[in-house]
Amino acid sequence: MPKITPSGSFDSLEKWLKRVVKGDKTVAEQFAKELVDTLKKNTPVKSGKTASSWGYNISSSRGGWQIEIFNSNINNGVNVAVILHYGHGTGTGGYVPGTNYITKAIDEVYRSKIDSVLKSMLK
Repeated sequence: MPKITPSGSFDSLEKWLKRVVKGDKTVAEQFAKELVDTLKKNTPVKSGKTASSWGYNISSSRGGWQIEIFNSNINNGVNVAVILHYGHGTGTGGYVPGTNYITKAIDEVYRSKIDSVLKSMLK
């Protein structure tokens, strides 16, 4: 049976990631904008209000930049984006299933970023 032994380390990748996280705020801005744009594109549309209500805030933290993604479409105290994602009961006893669009959007952006990071590191 063949034996596989690892060699090397991930030190350079780790240093690069730390530099990006603590780096210029424009990196965080670009990431947040791309995530919000993808959420807008993937949000189920009836009136368009929920899709257009995505936004973000960026603040500095001890470890780098902190990104907060939010949706400001609130109806009777309920965040509409959340019930579209997870599903919800109706006033007449029915149930509307969710669409899992938030997870899909986040995965799409993270995969895109990971691909671009790996491509730039392998050049």
